[in-house]
This record gives sequence, C-alpha cells and structure tokens, in this order.
Amino acid sequence: QSGQGEQETAVRTVEAHFPREYRKGMKHLFQSSCAPIPLDRGANEVLLLHGTKPEYVHGILFDGLKGNLARHGLFGRGVYLSCHGAKIDQYTTEDTQPSRDENGLLSRPSSRDPLHKLYDRLYSADQAGDPDSDLVRRPFGDLCYALVCRVALGKPVKTQDGETKKGTQHRLFKNGQRNKLAFSGRHTVLAETGGIIRRFPEFVVFNNDAILVEYLLVFERVRTLCDCGLETDRRTVGKSTLNFGRPILCKTCEPHSRSCNFPLMLPQCKCGRAANIQFSQGEWRYKCSNYRFSCGFDRKVNDFQWGPAFLERVEAGGIEGAETQTASHAALSSVLALSTPIARRPTKRRKV
Repeated sequence: QSGQGEQETAVRTVEAHFPREYRKGMKHLFQSSCAPIPLDRGANEVLLLHGTKPEYVHGILFDGLKGNLARHGLFGRGVYLSCHGAKIDQYTTEDTQPSRDENGLLSRPSSRDPLHKLYDRLYSADQAGDPDSDLVRRPFGDLCYALVCRVALGKPVKTQDGETKKGTQHRLFKNGQRNKLAFSGRHTVLAETGGIIRRFPEFVVFNNDAILVEYLLVFERVRTLCDCGLETDRRTVGKSTLNFGRPILCKTCEPHSRSCNFPLMLPQCKCGRAANIQFSQGEWRYKCSNYRFSCGFDRKVNDFQWGPAFLERVEAGGIEGAETQTASHAALSSVLALSTPIARRPTKRRKV
C-alpha cells in the first residue's frame, strides 16, 4: 500500500504541472477516432511533446528517441519533453517551402538533402495526393515537426537548478555524464520553474525504452498577436498593385502605441520587416527591404499560396507597376549583356 501511495503521489505531482490547454487537448484526443490505447497509470504514463529539427525526424520515427545521443543539457543528458507547445517550439526549425517547377508542382529534395528520406516515406510526389497510398500531400508553407510521445515517467525527482534535488543539497546525478540519477527508485527528472527556467517545466527521460512515439505533428508558425500582445485581424490586399493578394496583420491595440509596429504585411524577412517585391532573375521575388544591411531573405512569389493568383493577374495586365519593373529589368539586362568588361592593366613592380 505504501508503494501504491508513493506512485499516486508521483502521478499527482506530474499532473499538477499540466496546463488547462493540455488537459483539454488530451480529452479531445482520447475521444477522437485516432485515440491511443489507455495510459498505464501504474507506470505514470503520460503523453508529452518533443520538438526537433526536420533533418532528425526520419531517424526518430524509424529508430526511436535516444537520450544517449543527446547533447548535455541543463538537466542532464537525456530526452527533453514538455506539455507546453510553446516550449517544444524552441527546439524546432523550419522545413522551408520547396520551390515550384514549371508545372507548378513542388520540387522534391535531392538525394544528398537530409530531408530526402523523410519526404520519400511521408509525402506523396503527386500534389493532389493518392487516396490508395499511405503517403500524404505536403502541406503548403514553412513547416515544423514535433512528436507526441507516450512516456513512462515512473517516479520523477524534482529540481530547479539541474544540480541538486529541490529543497535539498543532495546531488542529482551520480556520474559525470549526468545520465544516471543518484536516487534509487527515481527514474526521470522534473525540471520545475523558479530556478534556471522561468516559464515552462520540462521532463527529462534517460531510459530510451520508456519513450514510444505515438504521433507526428506537422505545423506551421502563424503569428496572431501584435507587439502589444493583443489579437490581430488578418486581411488581404485587394487592390491591383504589386502587393496584390498579400496577407496583412492589422492591430487591435491603441492606434498611437509607439511599441507596436503594426499593421504588418506578410511575408516577413529575417529582419522582421515586410519583404519588398521585385522582378529579379527573370521572375517575381520577395527580398529583404533593408538594402544597406540585407538579411539575405530571397523567396519566389510563386512559393506562397497567393503567388499563382498574383502571377495570373500580372499576365493579364491587371497589376499596376508590373510592366514598368519588367521593362526596366529587361533594359538593364540588355545593357549588361552588351557591355564589355574593362581589362585591368598589370601593375609594374618597382625594384627596391
């Protein structure tokens, strides 16, 4: 009975860190048609999130999460998981939208690309999708990947500094690799806020067999708040200008708020500004608006959802200023093609 009481205490300790959004999401998941098998409360099983980079997704899906391959983190060398989507988003990077070919289809990664295996096992080459295949159509946009994992937490030990057990001076790990706990009967680490982390708690698991990947989440980062932290209204440019079809995030805060740089037109460059549209390299592109210190942002207009509609409007002659840009680009290209480079005179070396 004492063992059952300790296990119930461990379960309640973990559940106390679950936010309302997590509880609501888990309730919806277990009521859906793709619900997982029930969790084992005796092993303190929970569903947690793990964010990762696109190039690691294929290996994780087919080989599993391996804590011994992880880097040394603040709370030991193991697999880091959380019940907060904002926390695991910090560990993800974007799988950038592939360019379209002449037929308007998304290009596939080359055999040398780290994402080649993932695309072959996950995404259909046919953009319309094949209903008889397990492969799915790649969603449009810059994608991020996260995993929903079934984790047997057992009895976790709490810490706030990553070195000692919470409320004591006892060392947390018994080896220099920081992957074995110094407390018998304890299996995982619960990193609480209030110490070296402030916002979101984390769970660290050191036994690879305690983690099972249940679902793969593919999501896109969408900004919905202005700089003041308030909800924004999403609108679209309807005028037949060079910005036709581009989304605009409009602020709902005070119109004279100095701290809020809204409204904001998408896409943003890496500087956080609205990218400029230019006719360059024989096609329409979005580039960084800072000409002096460019961040290097350079994307085809056709890579975005509103791109095909914009190009159709340009071909029909319904975009103001489009002909001027294309004509000036053609004139500049012809001048550069006819110009001959100036030969440099060899410099004479003076004898000393």
